[in-house]
Amino acid sequence: SGKITVTSLHNFCPMVDNIPEGRSLHNAYSLAAQDDAEFENAVANTKRTIDHAARVGAKAVVMHMGSVKTETKGQDFYAIYKNLTDTAEYKAIQNKLFMERSRLKKPFIDRVKKAIELLLPHAEAKGVDICIENRYFYEEIPNFEEVGMLLTFFSSPRLWYWHDLGHAQTQENMGFGDHYRYFEEYSDYMRGMHIHDTTGISDHRLPGDGSLDYKTIAKFIKGRNELIKVLELFPKYTPEDIKRGVKFLKQNNIK
Repeated sequence: SGKITVTSLHNFCPMVDNIPEGRSLHNAYSLAAQDDAEFENAVANTKRTIDHAARVGAKAVVMHMGSVKTETKGQDFYAIYKNLTDTAEYKAIQNKLFMERSRLKKPFIDRVKKAIELLLPHAEAKGVDICIENRYFYEEIPNFEEVGMLLTFFSSPRLWYWHDLGHAQTQENMGFGDHYRYFEEYSDYMRGMHIHDTTGISDHRLPGDGSLDYKTIAKFIKGRNELIKVLELFPKYTPEDIKRGVKFLKQNNIK
């Protein structure tokens, strides 16, 4: 009694020391960093997370892969979303980000490839899967096409895709993709999911307190009993709230 089963860890874990100003725990160091010292820190701390996962019996480590450094930021869309969606001004800023990211991405993608190359032998030795998570902002890595490119480039049984429901839906809501395409293209490569609901571009809500169609999602993952499912919610929710969210998921065939 009193024991829990840890199914996955989110990079970085344990918490890194001296998180740089303006960064969060999960993005303390970037696996796409062009600065050598930061890149080495990111790889070293990811290896430490893999070690910790092996120690606690977790099957997978979820990774943020970094960003393409663009002048236009996804946060710009967050600021104007409510007022300018579907306007010419919004689409002009969106197109600018598309073009900037496409033009600037190569050195950042190359760094991500190098990071995975360095991490895979460690993951294989420890018996832990490493998972590339889809992200919230469009300049972040990977975008939809890059998920497939990275998985096929390495073709390792230890490299997987991790699907975040809220990130995929908010990107669709901002006009950057089709949520269900991730399931159509990558369900066979999917190791797990972060489950949370969305309203507009607000995510990490309790399942049932947003607009996601869970019955459709359940059809995409039918029979995938090995899929790791993790609730990733705002800290404001109480244990009773979480029980309600789990009940809602079960009622919608996600168990």
